[in-house]
Amino acid sequence: ARRAGKPSSEMNEYDRVDMSGVTDWEPISHVPGHTDSSFGGVFDGQGHVISNFTVQGDGGFAFFATLQGPATIKNVTFDHASVSGSVADKGNMVAIVVAYAYMDATFENIAIKDSMVWAFGKVGAIVGMAADSQGTTTFRNCKVENTTVKGAYNCGGLCGLAQNKVVVENCDADGATFIVGGRYPESAYVDLSTKATCGETTIDLCGKFW
Repeated sequence: ARRAGKPSSEMNEYDRVDMSGVTDWEPISHVPGHTDSSFGGVFDGQGHVISNFTVQGDGGFAFFATLQGPATIKNVTFDHASVSGSVADKGNMVAIVVAYAYMDATFENIAIKDSMVWAFGKVGAIVGMAADSQGTTTFRNCKVENTTVKGAYNCGGLCGLAQNKVVVENCDADGATFIVGGRYPESAYVDLSTKATCGETTIDLCGKFW
């Protein structure tokens, strides 16, 4: 799908979408030669399923390449999706739903099931990277099940890397399995199990860190 300019509309999917025959997917809002091609608006999947979605690229690849808020993606399930770098262990900002989210972005009622996303860094099941210090990325009623997230750094069940305010409401990413990518030796990582405090908030901090 290609759109020149900045898409801004209400989009609906009325049928189950089986993408098993699509081998050359161009992420929505990824328009070579256009600098203002981010998606801004609402994508409503109306509870339907996108199955067997597959895409490869050197970075910035997902179902949507870029969101520029205010933008909302909601009511959609991705089943048996596979997103990866064109060369194993390569590429940044890679995810199943959105590669890069800028400004205010909301992800609501999104499920990722039996899927895989694999790249170098900023790798997430739903979002690769979220940015803009003035914006907020909101995950509401989202679930990640039986999904593998593989990369060298900045990997997450919901979002690989967030550089803005993030709100998480009633989400479950326990079904994500993380695998360290092969570019660096195991000795380059450290296992942490501790707590981090910022102001009055304390969170558990655990896993592999580069």
